[in-house]
Amino acid sequence: MNESSVNPETSLSFLSGGGATGALIRDHDWGSSPIGAPERWPEALKTLVSVMLSSSQPMFVAWGASRTLIYNDQYAQILAGKHPEALGGDFLEVWHEIRADLSPIVAQTYSGEPVQMDDIMLVMQRRGYPEETHFSFFYSPIRDDRGTTAGLFCACTEITGQIEAERQAERERMRQRLMLKQMPGFVALLVGPDHRFEYVNDAYREIAGERNFEGRTAREVFPEVEDQGYFEFLDNVYATGEAFSAHAAPILLAGETEPRYVDFLYEPIRDDAGAVTGIFVGGYEVTEQVRTRARLEESEERVRSEAERVRLALDAGAIVGTWVWAVQEDRFIADERFARSFALDPELCRQGLPLDLVTASIHPEDVDRVSDAIEKALQGGGAYSCEYRVRQTDGEYRWVEANGLVELDASGTAQRFPGVLIDIEEERKARIERDRSAAMLAAFIEAVPGVVYAKDRQGRMLVANRGATELIGKPPEEYLGKTDAEFLENTAQGEAVMANDRAVMESGVVRQIEETVHRPDGSPAIWLSTKSPWRDTDGTVIGLVGSSLDITARKEAEAALESSREELRRLNASLEERVKQAIKERENALALLHEARKVETLGQLTGGVAHDFNNLLTPIMSGLDILSRRHGDDERSHRIIAGALQASERAKTLVQRLLAFARRQTLLPKDTDICRLARDMRELLERTLGPQIEFRLETKDAGCAALVDPNQLELAILNLAVNARDAMPDGGALTISVDTVTVAPKTPHDTLENGDYVRVSVIDTGTGMDAETLSHAIEPFFTTKEVGQGTGLGLSMVHGLAAQSGGALSVRSVQGQGTTAEIWLPSSPCQSKPEPVQNADVPLPEKTKKVLLVDDEALIRMSVADNLVELGYEVIEAGSAAAALEHVRSGVVPDLLVTDHMMPRMTGAQLASELRGIMPDLPILMITGYADLKPEQARGLVVLAKPFRMAELGMRVAELLDGRRSIGTPA
Repeated sequence: MNESSVNPETSLSFLSGGGATGALIRDHDWGSSPIGAPERWPEALKTLVSVMLSSSQPMFVAWGASRTLIYNDQYAQILAGKHPEALGGDFLEVWHEIRADLSPIVAQTYSGEPVQMDDIMLVMQRRGYPEETHFSFFYSPIRDDRGTTAGLFCACTEITGQIEAERQAERERMRQRLMLKQMPGFVALLVGPDHRFEYVNDAYREIAGERNFEGRTAREVFPEVEDQGYFEFLDNVYATGEAFSAHAAPILLAGETEPRYVDFLYEPIRDDAGAVTGIFVGGYEVTEQVRTRARLEESEERVRSEAERVRLALDAGAIVGTWVWAVQEDRFIADERFARSFALDPELCRQGLPLDLVTASIHPEDVDRVSDAIEKALQGGGAYSCEYRVRQTDGEYRWVEANGLVELDASGTAQRFPGVLIDIEEERKARIERDRSAAMLAAFIEAVPGVVYAKDRQGRMLVANRGATELIGKPPEEYLGKTDAEFLENTAQGEAVMANDRAVMESGVVRQIEETVHRPDGSPAIWLSTKSPWRDTDGTVIGLVGSSLDITARKEAEAALESSREELRRLNASLEERVKQAIKERENALALLHEARKVETLGQLTGGVAHDFNNLLTPIMSGLDILSRRHGDDERSHRIIAGALQASERAKTLVQRLLAFARRQTLLPKDTDICRLARDMRELLERTLGPQIEFRLETKDAGCAALVDPNQLELAILNLAVNARDAMPDGGALTISVDTVTVAPKTPHDTLENGDYVRVSVIDTGTGMDAETLSHAIEPFFTTKEVGQGTGLGLSMVHGLAAQSGGALSVRSVQGQGTTAEIWLPSSPCQSKPEPVQNADVPLPEKTKKVLLVDDEALIRMSVADNLVELGYEVIEAGSAAAALEHVRSGVVPDLLVTDHMMPRMTGAQLASELRGIMPDLPILMITGYADLKPEQARGLVVLAKPFRMAELGMRVAELLDGRRSIGTPA
């Protein structure tokens, strides 16, 4: 009998997995170690070991005052030559050469304080020589159930290679930086996709000013440059790996009102694999050269432009005044037309007046702008031009344009400022109307759904709406002025679109075309494009206008509809055959269901009969035990009673098999001698197989123990034997062998991990199976037998038992040669215990103990009471739970409750709960032949299954009264 309700298989499941080291842990003799056997390890240790074995990161646990070391496969690589001897050793002794480094860390962790280090240098001797190593780790204290630190857990990573690589890279960086520092021009090194500064030279700092560069991104250092395009250039170089350079590029830095100009290069930096890791930035500032050239060009252009404008104004009669301003004297002289335009006195204008009096006629909203333009012209000299509104004599304002030329002396001081005044009122109105029309046209184009565009005769994009921008996936400045082949990522698609465009422009005919163009995300889209030739006033084709609609969804729907129609045609063609097949499958399913229900009914009937037999056998075996004790000295009586007891034991075994068949037995895996189990089944198997089958049984004498439910395994072997018998209708040979096999890398198994296994082989010489039948053999309800001769559940039940026991079922078969079915079960390190000796001496109570016995079956109650009295106990009998409660409430104080479970009105489990409310410490033994007792019903109770011998009853009662039996343990 088991002494604990804990399933050994379940209790050690935390040691599963972990590769080679996991297998070493499972095979290790922990019972002789300071931390004891794994099943007694604290839950905290079990949980961490389970996590550790399933992790791909190096981890270890040091447990207890002995700092016993447990680790996983990854940490074994760090141990190198110290593995596997390190397993189970003292952590500080394993690393004795660095004990001085580790002892303070271990002590701090054992004091309850975690320790984390990103880089610790240790000189280890793990391969026979000292070597400098570096590690990143986190030591965490592990607390036991009382909250006391019982060990430590560490997740670590060896970073020795990384540290050495960083050192080498740092040396190379220092060499490069020294070289870059000596380079002319500005230099910077950026790393990563966010362009983080790693180095800048002095020239770069001189241009950028005092900023914090190191470790910060370009966007963080230069936030004012966000909208100036530089970050986009950097992003593109990093993404594409293509260098970028620019000449005289403007950049406006914080605190500056005028842009600087630079010639620069962005060159990608690649690693050994060719991947871009950063960008080299180099260049020169050319601000002064650019400004000098711009001033010269601007002055020349302004002179040319103003001269042309004045000439046109003269031709058109648009000049409405002239002036000459003596700047240093502030004497503004103008003609009569100028005076009328500014509503001034012509005589004062002829004589000259201060500039302030002249500008007083300018519209208040324009005064500051005019003043700024005049000041700028005075500072730099050269051409002056400004548009503004001036008040007329009728009080209305009219738009004029003033054009002049500031003359400087040798010292650069403005001396003379002549100019002309041009009336631009009508021009302004025309310009406003033009701008309004252009805005309306742009709004109209944007409002048109889909894609709208216009191209020139060479296919270059001239105008496009938002839909075109979304289709192309680029901003307008990146595709306007370019052909489809230039701005589309798929050049072949671009060439196809251009070929369609040329056909429209050459034919001069409107066409509708379906074109495939990939979206920005790479997905293909089908567009219905309407393209029309664009003609000038002479009717000459000068380009193309078009619109496109995305019809991808429509085309997909059409394809789906056509596919559905094709599928419908195919289904209609095979409808009759499929109906026949469906009816046949339904009939087969109903037949299998009928068979399954028959088996279930048979199981229920069998379980009921077995239950009744348990109740009948109990008084028989109890009576025989009493007779044996009283007449054991009479040899003839002893022989008769012993024979009756032997028959009763065989009946008990038969009942257990019936309950196992009915699946109503309380099933528990235990260490089982598989060889002995097979030998005990010989008689049953020979009767089952019949005389036509030659039966051979091959087993070892010992060493074939496994953790399995013996009753389930008996049923599995019987199932396989019956299958083999049915496959040999004309007779044959059946061999059942039990041996031990080791699964190792040199002798692998398809589904089993490395380790030792007990193999039960059932080998027949029957008809065998073809490959197709074999592939379905273990599927539930699959059978090749006629309806009524099999349910198809046998092999699936065997497969389930093997898998749940941690093993496997393998089936090999060759048609016409026979079948071999093998049940593989993990070997148990413990040998199965022999059944208790039924006539062993039973401890008698030192003083009379009072037992309250409850059972609704009078015969059983009487026989159990006789057994207890025979063993020296005082017995108080009750025929129901209610009667038992009445005894207790009337003052009876029992030392032990012995109760049946299934009773009318109140079960034994319910009675136990009631009495525990009255007497919390009352020991309770439940005797039952009803095998469906649920775990929650048996919680806190000791269960003894009927039928039982007097010795079993006496042992359980004595253990309960002595407090040696764990509560909730089945007896």
